[in-house]
Amino acid sequence: MMADPDYNLGVAEARSVTKELVGKAAAPDPSLRSLSPSLGRLRAKRLDGTAAEAQAVKPALEKYAGEEAWLYQQDKALEGVFKSFRGPRVLILSTHGFFLEDQVVAPSDKLGSDEKRPALDKEGKPLENPLLRCGLLLAGCNNRDQAKEGDEDGVLTGLEVAGTDLRGTELVVLSACETGLGEVHNGEGVAG
Repeated sequence: MMADPDYNLGVAEARSVTKELVGKAAAPDPSLRSLSPSLGRLRAKRLDGTAAEAQAVKPALEKYAGEEAWLYQQDKALEGVFKSFRGPRVLILSTHGFFLEDQVVAPSDKLGSDEKRPALDKEGKPLENPLLRCGLLLAGCNNRDQAKEGDEDGVLTGLEVAGTDLRGTELVVLSACETGLGEVHNGEGVAG
């Protein structure tokens, strides 16, 4: 269970706590980070109720799982810790979510085109994967501009979540704002 992240945690502290909790984590893949300027403007404020929510849910979770629940709060609610999870039986996340605005497709990029080139936005830049435009904000996300190569940035994108090993997970609860806001497209599901 992750709740009440310290969004203002410094990069060095995040690196140190991640190492303490999970050992040497794999370096983050820069291709899984959104490059959208809109993400740079996001700033998270503490969600006071999430700490109480986690404490209230913990006994029921332990009863359901039949074992002690691990609770990662404040400086321990880290992106690197999340990525280290391997098939938890139950996963509960209580934090801010985000869903960036749609990218405007250039009129020349029609769906169903046979050309093998990336779709472009109205300024001629390649469109970003929609799973890079939604996600969860975890500890340290307000200092992501200080993250260097090899550092986690506190922003867990949808693409990073999709790459997490959740085989065997029976229940996932997401208690976050900005969830389920994406448009449903036949055959695609919802990103966001």
